[in-house]
Amino acid sequence: AHAAGLTDVILPERNRGDLDDVPQDVRDAMTFHPVMSIDEVLEIALEPARTEAVA
Repeated sequence: AHAAGLTDVILPERNRGDLDDVPQDVRDAMTFHPVMSIDEVLEIALEPARTEAVA
């Protein structure tokens, strides 16, 4: 993900420990979002709904 230029990664909570294998400089450059449910994934991955009318 880092090599591809991504800055945010969503991963299962059960894989949080795997972050220990990621070099510190990569961890510092990225934001990791451990999640427990698909609802959490959607909240992080999707933009909020727009409330203004679209013309």
